Formats: sequence, structure tokens, C-alpha cells
Amino acid sequence: MEIVFDSGVPTATSNYVTLVNNIAAHEPDAVINLAYPGADIAFLRAVQDAGASFKMLFTIYAGIENELVHHAVGDAGVLNTLTYLPPSLHENTVNFGMALPAFRAAWDKRYANEHMEFGFNALSGYNTGLVLEKTLSVATSLDQLELRRAVFSQSGQLKTLGGSFELRADGAQLGLANLIGQIQKQADGTLKLVPVYPAADAAAKTIYPRQ
Repeated sequence: MEIVFDSGVPTATSNYVTLVNNIAAHEPDAVINLAYPGADIAFLRAVQDAGASFKMLFTIYAGIENELVHHAVGDAGVLNTLTYLPPSLHENTVNFGMALPAFRAAWDKRYANEHMEFGFNALSGYNTGLVLEKTLSVATSLDQLELRRAVFSQSGQLKTLGGSFELRADGAQLGLANLIGQIQKQADGTLKLVPVYPAADAAAKTIYPRQ
């Protein structure tokens, strides 16, 4: 793999047209944009404004905060974009806490009269709370080493709406991994983020080139 262009910008950047044109000038086979929600929105808008036709485009928050980004840039801005398929859009098997449909119903009821997009951040706090609750339920004290033992006892056992909770020996999180999805047009004309990788979980083939 050859990297033909690599650039970072300040997080406060709001206009990415020049950057997009610079990327396009290198004729890349794939573009990966790693940014925060506001920057992802600005970048995707710039892709449209510049008339750039990247063969493949990956952004983080087109999936992680799908409603927020989709509402901001429209169908054309996210069509065939590759992104993470988070547990807010992909239901996992649970053995503790609410499953995704129940959590989404509770979220919609709580924020029925407020403009609050539903995405990964909506459930990540709840998911963290579930891990802490389960850890404290099996801990015999609040001693640091006992808490470590208690949380490690849940590794490979605890399954929440966020996925399977798994820890490496040094405490690094191995579970709760997101699939890779692509925002594709469905037969009814609507857009849907569908899993395309890994192959075992794929519900569709990746559309390449993107446009």
C-alpha cells in the first residue's frame, strides 16, 4: 500500500475545500478521514462542494453518530461512505442490561420533546455503567486489586448492548469491536448502514468505486 497524501488540520477548521482539492489532485484509490463529528460534517460538505469523486471514502462519525451527520450533510453527502457500524445500529446479544430495542425505546421516550440524535455516544455511557455495576456486584471490597479481580472476572462473560466485554492481560479492551459498514441505498430509496466487513458478518458487498 502506498500513501500518496497525509495531512492533519486544526480541530477548529471549518472549510475543507482546499484540503479536498489537494487530496483529489493525488488521485487516491481510497480516502480515510479521521476526525470529530463537526470536522466530519465539514469534510463531507467540502467533498460535495468541490465535486470530488473519491473511489472509496471512510469517515468515523458517518456511522458512530449516523443521525447527526446524515441530517447535516444529506443523502448525497453520505451515500456509499464506509464507516464503523456501531452497536447503536447493530443489535448484539445481551446477558445483562437492556437490549438495543428496549434502550432505543427508553431513549426516544426520554427525549421525545428534545432534539437529541441517537448514536453511539447515546449508549456508551449506559454501557459503561453496566460494566461498573456488574464489577461492583462481584467485588468483595473497594480495594484496588479486588476491583481489578472483579472486572477481569467479567472478561469473556459479560455481554451488553455494546458487545462482548473482553480484556487483555494488561487491561486493554479487546471486545466491543465495531463492524465496518457502508451507507447504501435500499430498494425503497432510503439509505441504510449495512455491514460489509468482516465477511462472516457482511450483509452486502462493498460498492467500489463509491461513485
